[in-house]
Amino acid sequence: MKIALVQPPPQTVRQAHDVDAYPSLALGYLAAVLERAGYDDLLVIDGRFENLTTEAVVRDLVAFRPALLGITAKTHEVGQAARIASAVKQQAPDVVVALGGCHVTAEPQATMEQFPDFDCAVVGEGEEVFVDLARSVQSSRRPADLPGLVWRDGSRIRQTSPAPPIEPLDALPFPAWHRFRKQRHSYMVFGSRGCPFRCKFCMRVLGSRPRLRSPENILAEIDWLVDRFDIRAFDFEDETFGLRRHHAMQVCRLLAERSYPRRLVWSANLRADLVDEELLRAMRDAGCERVAYGVEAGDPDILRATGKGITLEQVHRAFALTHKVGLESVGLFILGHPGETWSTALATVRLATQLNPTSISVGIMVPYPGTEIREMALRGEGGYRLRNEDWAAYDKYLGDALEIQGLSRRRLESLQAWAYLRFYLFNGRIRDLLKFSARHARAATHLARKLVRGR
Repeated sequence: MKIALVQPPPQTVRQAHDVDAYPSLALGYLAAVLERAGYDDLLVIDGRFENLTTEAVVRDLVAFRPALLGITAKTHEVGQAARIASAVKQQAPDVVVALGGCHVTAEPQATMEQFPDFDCAVVGEGEEVFVDLARSVQSSRRPADLPGLVWRDGSRIRQTSPAPPIEPLDALPFPAWHRFRKQRHSYMVFGSRGCPFRCKFCMRVLGSRPRLRSPENILAEIDWLVDRFDIRAFDFEDETFGLRRHHAMQVCRLLAERSYPRRLVWSANLRADLVDEELLRAMRDAGCERVAYGVEAGDPDILRATGKGITLEQVHRAFALTHKVGLESVGLFILGHPGETWSTALATVRLATQLNPTSISVGIMVPYPGTEIREMALRGEGGYRLRNEDWAAYDKYLGDALEIQGLSRRRLESLQAWAYLRFYLFNGRIRDLLKFSARHARAATHLARKLVRGR
């Protein structure tokens, strides 16, 4: 049976983030479990990584004529996924189209009602569920008894019981990177899934209970990446590396024992309240070159209200230690938390400058489905006002989903632009500003036009 897997390309490339630097980890794992189950006639299309047009994706899918088409999509991509499904079904009406990803996991019934070209959807972790779905399609069975699915039963939409979390994670095969063009820069590695923290802006698509791969299994994958793909870098995509300190230290020890630090560099996401100098030094000695911290806000009361569970003192300490041991740092910030004002947002802008990390990312709050922020926005709490329900606008950099009482969308976007300018100018980093401007020229142009139009 022919099976196709797709990550949609953007409808229009407006920013650097619209083209992925890495192949899709979700598609890599799906392709791997399908191969293990005996489904070798696969077509994997990563529209964002390959920088493809929608027309090219549809053309390749129609030529391949899969029996089952799986599309993964975040919230701002779900409309594109639906357009691809519709275009394919017009020319190949018998194909079964399954949607997966965080958006449909958060709103399964509503998504199926809004987009009739999806025949079914995978809710939550997709690997084992999608293999069961493939077997169901192959044998022409109804998926009524398969956990983790939403499906159409005539005019009705039915949902089965949730699928259990995958355990142990070591049982998963390594991603099928051979299905993608060779990556020149880096690959992604998951060392864990699940996040126990309660940030109001996050939906925790992989669950709230942390599950960790064994350090030996993680290193086996890195060994495989080095031997098979001759990699020179990788990124840990765990929501929090170091969530279990002993586990992180063991991974670092195994990396250092292989002498990889001489030829292999990596990065990871950390929490400011979970780092210390010993861990950071161990990471550096194991080849880590860059760490990212979700700082979120610069006002102590706003930071407390995010549910993040960190303090500004911990943030300052984490960045100081990171710079002390010689690691690059990335600061991640959001403008538009509940109760945000002009002065509290300016505190975030000032904090970004004071910390002076290697780089920053400043987004505007998005009320993603499945988050507490979404529920607050729907109720009009926190000063929030939803601007539209076009899912394409649910992008944290160039979107247009939300504004706050006293902080219009235009003011939020002005603060976003000022955050970047202040960060580079006040720290005397003119060359870095020029590099940043060159990389994000399209986004800057788009934002400038919005500000001039006053939208």
